[in-house]
Amino acid sequence: MLYLGFTGPRQIEIYQEEKIVRHLKKLNDEHAPAFAVTGACKGVDACVARWFAENTDVQNIIVVPAARRWVDDRLYALKRSVFLEMPPNPVTTNEAVLYRERNEKLVELADKLVAFRHHVRGGTQMTIDIATKAKKLLEIVPI
Repeated sequence: MLYLGFTGPRQIEIYQEEKIVRHLKKLNDEHAPAFAVTGACKGVDACVARWFAENTDVQNIIVVPAARRWVDDRLYALKRSVFLEMPPNPVTTNEAVLYRERNEKLVELADKLVAFRHHVRGGTQMTIDIATKAKKLLEIVPI
């Protein structure tokens, strides 16, 4: 059973979403994953989770960060989706730390990480770095 993990920016344009969807179709045809592991934020996370829920039998595992400012609550209505809620950090409420913890869990669960990236910085790059350090299979898709 293949666990495909996904990361990408919180803000995407329509043309980027179309490119992401084309790539998801290709990945689904080539790999037939059992699980899609995403974050719970707007942008790429929501696009990926919605596409798998609406177009496949793939089970979504949606990792929800303890910092919820960018979470897309509409994801809770998706079929075939389970939610892994990250616990609050007892030491800090710093959003960067809380999102890093979510990204580490996402990488831990995934066999392969697919990163939709349009610049080399931020949370997407952080997740790529975590996956690289963990020696996970990695595919970077420019959007």
